[in-house]
Amino acid sequence: MTVAVAAALDSLTACLWETASLSRRAMGIVHDLASVHGPERTVVDSCQRLEFYGLGACSCDAPRHLHGRDALVHLASVAAGVHAAALGEAQVLGQVRSAFRDAGRDLALLSDVAVASARELRKSERFDVHTGHLLDRALRIRGVPSQGSLLVVGTGRVGRLVAERGHQVGFSDVVVAGRTEPEDRWLESFPVRWTALYSAEHHPPVDVLVGCLGSGADEIDATSELPTVRRLVVDLGTPRNFGHLLDIDTPSISIAEMLATATRHRDRKRARLVASLGSIVDRRLAGLQENAGSAIGRLRQGIEATRALELRQLAKLNPGLDPVALDALTRSLLNRILHQPTARLRDDPRLAEAVAALFEIRSEAD
Repeated sequence: MTVAVAAALDSLTACLWETASLSRRAMGIVHDLASVHGPERTVVDSCQRLEFYGLGACSCDAPRHLHGRDALVHLASVAAGVHAAALGEAQVLGQVRSAFRDAGRDLALLSDVAVASARELRKSERFDVHTGHLLDRALRIRGVPSQGSLLVVGTGRVGRLVAERGHQVGFSDVVVAGRTEPEDRWLESFPVRWTALYSAEHHPPVDVLVGCLGSGADEIDATSELPTVRRLVVDLGTPRNFGHLLDIDTPSISIAEMLATATRHRDRKRARLVASLGSIVDRRLAGLQENAGSAIGRLRQGIEATRALELRQLAKLNPGLDPVALDALTRSLLNRILHQPTARLRDDPRLAEAVAALFEIRSEAD
């Protein structure tokens, strides 16, 4: 590991909030507290957590802070889906990768290590779960059979996965409710019907109701805007989809409750996965030699030299342009373009050398 990477790792700070199943008001409070972070901090915002990563100390009011290697291993474990309610959920990997797309060079480099480590763990573990499997878990925890009718509120990605999973596990009647009918043809891919969300309260009684609305959706009043539910209400939203659940007799469960009822086996498995990730991260850091002598280092160094030269010429020809804004814009653009290719090149040294040669970037020894 180079001196620059070691220094960046030492200064890495993560500010962490657990947000699963918070109310809209509580989410607003968390976002207000988190608003102290400037644009130099990168945010990872998912349905279960709000996390900020940056270089340097932070004195925000986050309930938990991690530093250095601990912060990096945690980021890798989040990317791998280790902390997801559906253990191994794949969607968060893309969320983490996208979050760091415009990060500065050192922070982007560390995030590449985390994402590559997460990918390596996922490849070895071969997770085969997705958000739709939360339906299985909710039914198992509450002891509810997977039979009868299922109403899924929400026609996005999560709604589709839950509806499809409901059909797979044995529900004979699966209905999805949304503000508008889905434009794609997924309603025809398995036996499922659609109903307008505004008329859901008039829908016949159902056995199980699952809320899968996005974070921007309004909260639904469980006492007046929903049909009668015989067995279980599952709220997968953050903020929560359904309000006034305490005022109805039907049992309910949220993502936060599912996380809180993890078994000893799941806790041990998570601990094992985090330990494995720690070893992977350490190995990748030890082998990270992105200096002037490495292929990726030479590639980035040459591209950065070209960027700086073109930036100086552009500033000369356009003296009225803001040089700071130009530098930030061009650096962000290059980071966005190079992020995914360089992440892949780190896993294939031979290809990295070939790309460096293709761009005619040579080490000093050449």
